[in-house]
Amino acid sequence: MTNVPLLSVPSDGDGFLDLRGCSEGGTIIAERYEIQDCLGVGSTAAVLRALDRSSGVVVAVKIANATGNVHNRKIAREAELYRRIVSKASPALNLFPRMFGAGQHNDVSYVVFDLGGFNLFDVINMSCLHPLPKRHLREIIMQLLHGLCFLHSLQIVHTDIKPHNIVLRTSELHQTRRMRVDGFFVTKMELKSAELYIIDFGDAVIVHDRTTGIVGTNPYRAPEVTLGLPWTAAIDAFATGCVAAELYLGRPLFHYTDTDIERLALIERVLGSFPEDVAKNAERIQPGTFVLETPVHVVFPRPDVHCKAEVRRVMGAWPLSGLVFDVQYLDLCALLMTLDPLKRQDLRTILVLPFLQSSDDDMVLVEPWENHVLVSFPGV
Repeated sequence: MTNVPLLSVPSDGDGFLDLRGCSEGGTIIAERYEIQDCLGVGSTAAVLRALDRSSGVVVAVKIANATGNVHNRKIAREAELYRRIVSKASPALNLFPRMFGAGQHNDVSYVVFDLGGFNLFDVINMSCLHPLPKRHLREIIMQLLHGLCFLHSLQIVHTDIKPHNIVLRTSELHQTRRMRVDGFFVTKMELKSAELYIIDFGDAVIVHDRTTGIVGTNPYRAPEVTLGLPWTAAIDAFATGCVAAELYLGRPLFHYTDTDIERLALIERVLGSFPEDVAKNAERIQPGTFVLETPVHVVFPRPDVHCKAEVRRVMGAWPLSGLVFDVQYLDLCALLMTLDPLKRQDLRTILVLPFLQSSDDDMVLVEPWENHVLVSFPGV
């Protein structure tokens, strides 16, 4: 049996895990979980694929990547929060992976979950799957919204909805033959199932009303967070809208930005002008961010900053209406990402939108200027 090796302990007392050898296998956690591979490493934890030697089942082990109290407390807190979620969830609401256990190994906290398949980042980057059929877009978004509605009913805000944190239950694909509008058949790969799990509650918070602070991953962060305004569970809706657009486009809607002002200018470019009351509230906290004359607009580029690359990135972005050509899907994305947080506060109103209530399974056209052929098929 081999213990998880540790690197040297720095002056702050935290010992960082050396996961470089995990992909070779053979490392055992808690005398039970045999590591097969390292699936990913974050700022405070790593996720490992491991064989549960007691049950013979392959599982996911999330383990703090350092021995300090901060990292261990975060893993322990996630496990406790997850127990609360699972204890309250109906068996019919199977949108979260099972938790098989939690504990410590060599003074490092870990938690064990169901191992899923592809995450949505994988799906988005598999060109053979695009464009996704409407039924898969619909199924993924509806599951996300139902899961978030449940979390929000417990006053839990995920805060970090993004493709990496949405995992399909299976990685299976299947091949299908589809007829194009010109009468020719083409072979296309599709997901066998779009059933998913919402994962990673390491940054989830309990919010009874409103709170403040920077949360979320830059390309999916709600504008009220960037502006330093109080925020609510509506930030999860905005992130879901970003994911929805990304699934449609096969690429992120917003690029990673180096500065808050570039982020705000990019959002304005893609989604339109900020509401006047949002801009006025922001000006009280960050004066000089907006020009409040009609129409309200972000001060960009700043007169004292000369960054041509930043301007090119923002001006090169297309408005959402120039990217999403399905009218019902555009309405869905636009409401999820409305710049007025109050209008995306209640996800139940979004669940009844026409796109989510329809049953057609057309193949959507994404970018006609790239020589794509519009393909439309009857429902499967």
